[in-house]
Amino acid sequence: MIRAQTILITGASTGLGAALARQLAAPGVTLILCARRLAPLETLADSLRAAGAEVIAEAVDVADQSAVIQWAERIWKRGPVDLAVFNAGIFAGRTPDGLAEEAQAAATVIATNLTGAVTPALVLSARMRQRRAG
Repeated sequence: MIRAQTILITGASTGLGAALARQLAAPGVTLILCARRLAPLETLADSLRAAGAEVIAEAVDVADQSAVIQWAERIWKRGPVDLAVFNAGIFAGRTPDGLAEEAQAAATVIATNLTGAVTPALVLSARMRQRRAG
């Protein structure tokens, strides 16, 4: 059982991120959620609040390194994060011949799926190490 009180989840508006948020929502738990699209994230947030969780939901594109650094730093200033789940991810598909992704699509996938996880992880892990918890 996870006993973290403040949990951050990227890519939380749908799929695995939303399912995880639903499982973790409870009184005494703060869920910090982000996704590219705010409307589905707010719909989810309403249901999580109904389950007793405090929810902070923001539209953040994790592929935008500068934006995600600012977001992670702003979140930490609000209070420490106990657990972070870097769930945001995309699949851009293949070229019409089915053999490979186009270069720009591959770059977008890397920016979201790899850099979008590493960047906030570096920001938050530095603070977690200083705090000696998380």
